[in-house]
Amino acid sequence: MKQFGGGQLLNWGPHLVDWGMQLIGAPAADVWSNLKCVAARGDAEDHVKILIRGDNEVVADIEISGAAAIAQPEWIVLGSLGMLVIQGGACRIRYVDPKSMTKAKADPGTPPQIASFGGQHPLRWTEESFEVAPKKRPSFWSEVYRALKRGGTFPITLEQARENVRVLESARKRSGFYATK
Repeated sequence: MKQFGGGQLLNWGPHLVDWGMQLIGAPAADVWSNLKCVAARGDAEDHVKILIRGDNEVVADIEISGAAAIAQPEWIVLGSLGMLVIQGGACRIRYVDPKSMTKAKADPGTPPQIASFGGQHPLRWTEESFEVAPKKRPSFWSEVYRALKRGGTFPITLEQARENVRVLESARKRSGFYATK
């Protein structure tokens, strides 16, 4: 329920936006969002789509949904030389070594070949699959204790927390879902 601060944006949003911001590696320049109540019984959003473009032009596309009928991979990371997919602990990575790429010359009369990205020479992809499991980390409260009582640094900086809140508030405002009527 909205009146109790419910919904996916405030439930899973802080975690996924934080991870997205860490992958972007820069402050958010633009935020676009779409919040919807699709299948939940309450009135809060159960489907969240957020696009964040960093100052460095890197984009994070975050989707949180309690309305998806078929599970999607937890992570899809697209890079300039390949991609990574994580689903249920299984990680698959496919990439090309830039040293193996030849400079292609444009030839409008030649149709592109499969897996060549329009060049005349096929790319030599490297593919790996492996299982991933989270490292055992200390609990949130043990980190708070360590930072306050032992003078350690907290794993999340105040600047990171502020940027996360700024992005979440921007997503909330720009969606129009929480607009007063």
